[in-house]
Amino acid sequence: MDLRLIEAASEIGAGKRGASMGMAALRVAAWKLGSELFGHAEESILRDENDVLYEDDRSPNAHHIDGLIRFESDLAYEVYKYLRNNVFPIVVGGDHSIAIGSVSGTKMAFPEQRLGVVWIDAHADLHSPFTTPSGNVHGMPLALLMDIENKKQRRNKPRVYTLDVWDRLRKIGSSGPKLLPSDLVFIGLKDYEAKRRLSSRSSVSR
Repeated sequence: MDLRLIEAASEIGAGKRGASMGMAALRVAAWKLGSELFGHAEESILRDENDVLYEDDRSPNAHHIDGLIRFESDLAYEVYKYLRNNVFPIVVGGDHSIAIGSVSGTKMAFPEQRLGVVWIDAHADLHSPFTTPSGNVHGMPLALLMDIENKKQRRNKPRVYTLDVWDRLRKIGSSGPKLLPSDLVFIGLKDYEAKRRLSSRSSVSR
């Protein structure tokens, strides 16, 4: 199978600049190690929406989510397009919110199949606009992909606009969960708050 590198240099979910330099850092590391990946694999560079970080924020419980919906929709279609043509996409970001577009695009390509996700991180990233303490969407991608909002544990009252765009993010490609808790494995998890715990059916590897 052919490979396709997709540069998804979004840092909107992190709420600050820096994460967009991931691809450049990998290029330097690969060059130092003698890897030829970046010299041989075809590449796509997605247009980022990072300039929204300099604009007024309308969503304190999901910062700059208006820019995120545009970016994630483009990323999902890019992933879908290559998978449907038997090309394996390698998505490089970017903050953790790029998982929204990556997994949604994969589900678009294989709507009848269950997806498995291995999440390597110290944090569970299972917040929603109702529970987030920071408002940064990079702490929410798994909750969104599994359609978990934890309204019973709410600490925030998100604006109608925020919930509107959150719903559009959930529906990229298709309605309903893209991922089941039982098909998620955590590696390296150190911190998951009571407000974002999964059911006992989820898998946790330390």
